[in-house]
Amino acid sequence: TVDPAVGTKFVTPVAPTVVDGEIVYAVTKGVTYIPTQISDTQWYVTAYVEDGYVFTDGAVTEWLIDTTQFVTPVMPTVVDGQIVMPVTKGVQYIPTQISPVLWDVTAYAEEGYALTSGAQFEWLIDTTQFVTPVAPTVVDGKIVYAVTKGVTYIPTQITGTQWYVTAHADEGYAFPSGAKTEWLIDTMTARA
Repeated sequence: TVDPAVGTKFVTPVAPTVVDGEIVYAVTKGVTYIPTQISDTQWYVTAYVEDGYVFTDGAVTEWLIDTTQFVTPVMPTVVDGQIVMPVTKGVQYIPTQISPVLWDVTAYAEEGYALTSGAQFEWLIDTTQFVTPVAPTVVDGKIVYAVTKGVTYIPTQITGTQWYVTAHADEGYAFPSGAKTEWLIDTMTARA
């Protein structure tokens, strides 16, 4: 507005905003905004009036602006026994192995970012792969084992033609609950 008696132009500075971690200043004729960095993500912004202009009474001319971007980590997944870390802007995932199949994965905020309050940032990830053993068969008087990734078959001879076969899960693998893992095989009668 302009005071017709004196020709003075009144202006009101507009508080800066933050978009994607960057300070955005309103285009305000007659106002210059000067930021002063206080920390990695905090700025003190002062509005200065330009020549020929006057701030309106009670105008706010100073702001403390925080450019921190808040991010929410995403839980990693497991594919084929391997942890797949999500790609989350501003988040770094650090896995720590606890056992051959258990991992503690912790999410950390990168510089300029902070984890959203209350967001989960730590997970216990089990990379165990479940596999179901396949019953051995008999072909021409010999035991034939299915090629099953993650399974080792152990035969124990009971009599000349009778075998007790046990399936064992290899490291990193497990059998689902209720899976059949033992068989009595007779190579003479081809019964399983």
